[in-house]
Amino acid sequence: MQNLSLDNGFGTIECRIRTLTTLLQNIHPRNTPDEPVSSPPGLLDHLVNLFQGDDEKDGYPADRISMAGVETADGLRILAVTENMSGAGDTVKVIRITKSDRTFDELVNGQIGSSVKDCISDIWAALALFEEDTNDLRQRFQALTQCIVARNFWKISSLLREINSPSNLELSRVLLDWEPQPYDLQEPRWICVPSWLTSIDHHKWHNRDLIEQRKVAGPTGVEVQWEISLSSAKGWIGLLARFMDELVSAFQIHEDILRSDSKDTSALENIVTWTFLLSSYLHWEEGILQTLLKKTSLSFKLKTHAFDKACSAHSKSTFTSGAHVLSHLKKIVAWYDALQNLCFNEEYSSIRKPSQTHATCLVEIPASPEASRLCGTREDLTSHFIKQCTPSVEKLSLFEALLDEHYTTEFYGSVHAEAVLMGLIAHFSQDFNNSTSNSYGVEFKQETRAILEEFILPLPAEKVIVLSDGFPPCSCCRWLSTRLNSGFQLTSTKGQKFVSTSAWTPPPVGVDTALLEDLEANLLDELDFRLRIMKISTSHEDQPDTISDNGYAATISDYSSPEEDRDFEVSD
Repeated sequence: MQNLSLDNGFGTIECRIRTLTTLLQNIHPRNTPDEPVSSPPGLLDHLVNLFQGDDEKDGYPADRISMAGVETADGLRILAVTENMSGAGDTVKVIRITKSDRTFDELVNGQIGSSVKDCISDIWAALALFEEDTNDLRQRFQALTQCIVARNFWKISSLLREINSPSNLELSRVLLDWEPQPYDLQEPRWICVPSWLTSIDHHKWHNRDLIEQRKVAGPTGVEVQWEISLSSAKGWIGLLARFMDELVSAFQIHEDILRSDSKDTSALENIVTWTFLLSSYLHWEEGILQTLLKKTSLSFKLKTHAFDKACSAHSKSTFTSGAHVLSHLKKIVAWYDALQNLCFNEEYSSIRKPSQTHATCLVEIPASPEASRLCGTREDLTSHFIKQCTPSVEKLSLFEALLDEHYTTEFYGSVHAEAVLMGLIAHFSQDFNNSTSNSYGVEFKQETRAILEEFILPLPAEKVIVLSDGFPPCSCCRWLSTRLNSGFQLTSTKGQKFVSTSAWTPPPVGVDTALLEDLEANLLDELDFRLRIMKISTSHEDQPDTISDNGYAATISDYSSPEEDRDFEVSD
């Protein structure tokens, strides 16, 4: 797929959208959780957590990925898009990937490639060979988990760094400093504890002595039960602090090993062990962590700390900070949960058959060129705003004040993987025989078109689930999904859709400029809406009781939305 010069006005509107989304992102974010979403297909949900490269860029993994897939008579076909920030050149690459021809032992003990292509090829092979020629699946699983940690080390460790910022033990200290309030856990209960919990060394378990035990007669003999109550709450949250301390320590040790080129794998074993224990705690049917983090005073204590923003880019949503932490913890163990399901769940047994010919079409987007790292000028933005919105003198003054504080010439966003994926599907589904239809700056060669046709045409038009890893879809991607194809269901591995504007640039394929003009109008509506909020907030400066703690006037609901299908709604 070759890059061509931009035409049909795409470059102009692309620059305006970059400018508007950057400005809206820089303004204090206004994020509202959308309706809860049903779980995406388990298979894709698990694969997206494993199909990622781990190129290090300033200590963080560079690649993000979005996927859509369908089961065919020839096996699973997955279309994946990723931004390859470390790749050379400015050409969009399309690669057909099948499983590696290496043996299982070579896969888990041999050289590990860091690219997304290498990762996908090796994962297909490892899963296909998992049950072959072995009587000890658990030992094989242990070897595979260590391989996955080594392959995804920078990605997983970056998640730990985010939740523990600014210092590595930040979360642990906040958890241990928490003092339960009288209204917390008002209904004590006794539970039977699983074997994974009783095997933990009590000497390093913070506040373990606060948890009472008792023995009762059970159906199979004497059972040991532990108490969940106000008096034992610090002991149960101390268990989470222990897990975080151990994980941070193990990752730091392995990072030091990597810097020294040592072959020591003991830290990898510890990472797997503590990840298993954290996953078990998170998914324990008793729901202890969910109760402590979301339904006690701990949730409010977490809100006051710096890592709240790191837990989610949407820290001002109506989710509590405890829920953000819980969501982020699940993200840390997602790779382990994915691998466990793919290796042992009978629902995915076809993945583990060597005879299956599963394949992936990987589309790699190059990092934005230097020319695309700039927004439009402030003068052009002001002129366009006046032309489109005809603001009053007062509103124009507010607009200028907003620019003084939030306008920047630098564009730090990107073309999102899920936007490119939807654009490709729309482009080939609507008019596959017209290679220039809705294509700006790219040209599809025949061999490339053949690969894309193989993976896109079998997708069901009535429902295409577009799954992204990382942050929930932004408002522009969400808006695009509803306009390109009514069958698109855009979701993420975080399991919750959000409406949030982030710096964004349009995909160079599949989206007509007329549709982008509609998006631009929507963004201008949002900008105008923010100005109305600023105006109301300014008029209520002397009445702080009418302003909510997220900075919006309590009476704002009296204002109607500019459009009936508006993505940004006002509420109390």
